[in-house]
Amino acid sequence: MIKRLSFALAVGFFAFAGCRSDDRATGPSGTPTAPAPATPAPPEAVGGGPVASTGSSREGTIDRLSHARCQARERCGNVGVLRDHASYSECVEVARAELRGSFGAPTCTAYDEDKLDGCVRKVAEAPCGTENKLSDECVEAALCRK
Repeated sequence: MIKRLSFALAVGFFAFAGCRSDDRATGPSGTPTAPAPATPAPPEAVGGGPVASTGSSREGTIDRLSHARCQARERCGNVGVLRDHASYSECVEVARAELRGSFGAPTCTAYDEDKLDGCVRKVAEAPCGTENKLSDECVEAALCRK
């Protein structure tokens, strides 16, 4: 109990000491200056919603399918400590490498967004254990805009 009280007093002291008013930045005339406005952070994905499209480029297509694959793997309990992937980001890196291998050499310059959207949905909602299998309509040749 005494240790907790001592700790709380120490934290309070340092918090109070850090709030002194004479520590504010001052301008050339000695008057206080306003703090610089904070730069807002870019929005982050929250929840299990769709991943923002990075375009219909090859890497954007691979990225979207990688995230869909990892959403399925996470839903199936394959992401986390003592699982197939220690973290979601590790899963995405592995999935990207797998998809780059299955897509092979770059032969397509643009991908059909509507077809890709359908494939991303199918992969993300795939039954556990099947998220690695791309259906025929989700392979590079089928997604490529002609």
